[in-house]
Amino acid sequence: VLFRSVGPETLFDMASVTKVVTTLTAAALIDEGMLDPEAPLSEHLPSPHPGITARQLLTHTSGLPPVMPLWRLPGGRQQRLDAVFSAPLASAPGTAHAYSCIGFILLGTLLEELTGTALPELARQRILEPAGAPTAGWAPSVDRASRAAATEHQEDPPRGLVRGQTHDE
Repeated sequence: VLFRSVGPETLFDMASVTKVVTTLTAAALIDEGMLDPEAPLSEHLPSPHPGITARQLLTHTSGLPPVMPLWRLPGGRQQRLDAVFSAPLASAPGTAHAYSCIGFILLGTLLEELTGTALPELARQRILEPAGAPTAGWAPSVDRASRAAATEHQEDPPRGLVRGQTHDE
């Protein structure tokens, strides 16, 4: 079905709002003393860039590139995370601002490492449920994804009409 009417049951892609939810989740962990925003990420994650901190990821000043074509890499999540961990810096950490999806992938991975909980579940527990939005989140189940509004027609990668899946590679 190419077009559907929008109604109360329609799900919408959070897209970059996930960065806001991830930021709020990080803030909750800072408040709880679980996350030191000034500590080097290399204390918890593999990184060739030992000077990057959670604060720099949160403020988009880590020096990491804005995006990477992760969907083109063979393998699964771990291979893509390995590419993120070893991403070359576009600038020295703390010297330039660049809105970085790569930095937030790294931040989310750090939050998962600190808590032992997948980011969508962690955000649901710490932020979304307390805010009265228990059904908000990302990566909906197949049955829920069928209720999602389409976000785009994608040719690279060739997926056609994208509905209920990440579209911001």
